[in-house]
Amino acid sequence: MRLLIFIFVAVLAGACSRIAVQSEQSNESMQKPQSTPFAFPTLTKPDSEQLDERFPKKFRDLLEQSDQIELFETKLCLNGWSLGPIEPNKFQGCDIVKRARLTDSLIRHQLFDGVFYAIGSENNELACTSPIHGIRAIKGKDRLEMLICFHCHNFRGISTIGRFGGSFSSAPKELFEKLLSEP
Repeated sequence: MRLLIFIFVAVLAGACSRIAVQSEQSNESMQKPQSTPFAFPTLTKPDSEQLDERFPKKFRDLLEQSDQIELFETKLCLNGWSLGPIEPNKFQGCDIVKRARLTDSLIRHQLFDGVFYAIGSENNELACTSPIHGIRAIKGKDRLEMLICFHCHNFRGISTIGRFGGSFSSAPKELFEKLLSEP
């Protein structure tokens, strides 16, 4: 009988330690951020100054603190750069081809890093009349919309707190395409 009790206690102790180890591993995996294939270099001091000039902090804050973020690919059209009412199936007056709502915080931060890097690191003076990518961010009653052209390396934006724009590198293009291709 003692042998049976000893075996029962030993099995129970082994099972409990296995559960504890699995629980610790599960907690570790929850605490470590997932790595992703899209990483962008840190901006240099001149790049950061350029970012501040083209996309001032008040606009970046609105983007980063938004409750909703959507990416768009639109049909080519010559509309844009106004902040009218949101129309179904349109972004800046252009027909939407693809859209992606971003809810995952890691993906959102990758997008922010890519956008900030693209704005701060590019030195292009081309004007663009045909952007087909965009970002819409909404926080409460505030809204920000950006039109982006990877071909001309340019962006422009408008929000409830003002306008902004400038050069935009193609660094985050692959990230945009991946996000827009996911169901």
